[in-house]
Amino acid sequence: MTTNIKIIIADDHPLFRGAIKRTIEDLVTVLDQNVSVTEAQSVAEVYSVLEHNDDFDLVLLDVNFPGTNGLSGLANLRGCFPLVPIAMISGNDASDIIELSRELGACGFLSKSAAPEAIAQSITHLLSGEYWFPNSSLNPKDNIGREIAEVAEKVASLTPHQFRIFTLVCEGLLNKQIAYELGISENTVKTHMSNIFVKFNVRKRTNLIVLGNLLNTSNS
Repeated sequence: MTTNIKIIIADDHPLFRGAIKRTIEDLVTVLDQNVSVTEAQSVAEVYSVLEHNDDFDLVLLDVNFPGTNGLSGLANLRGCFPLVPIAMISGNDASDIIELSRELGACGFLSKSAAPEAIAQSITHLLSGEYWFPNSSLNPKDNIGREIAEVAEKVASLTPHQFRIFTLVCEGLLNKQIAYELGISENTVKTHMSNIFVKFNVRKRTNLIVLGNLLNTSNS
């Protein structure tokens, strides 16, 4: 009896999502299982899908997915949905980003520049419950610093709504702009901000931005 494998592709580029989806669908005969692919082009879509049903076998998350502030997205998703395997996908396969992804709980790392056959092989291993990282990361460096680990733990503690506000703060938006972006009142933003400050143990948004940017891969 075949089972149904469910995968989310979280990437804002429709051409890449389509290519990965076709690669996954080609695996059906190899896996002898039905495969259901959900495409997400925004962070809100990812959380909406998982909040309704977190019974997914794999999430392929773009490292620089808009709204995730680099690897903060990985840290928060791991905190909100700890049982869902998450593998990172990126055009930047620098060893430090790969290693940090692994340390923050990713089950794998796929390079967008890899051949379709290689990506298919990686996904097959991931769906089998294995970890899959490029060979360059098999010999880990020193563990991530205490400060980065503490920031990741705090990011993981944020609710999905708090996380969306956190990422917008890290992008430099003011409360009024965040309220407009999310379609909520400015008072609601202020309430969330107060709770975020408590979780990060800071008093100013500038301190929050500094901490948040420790996980921003665009600064690497």
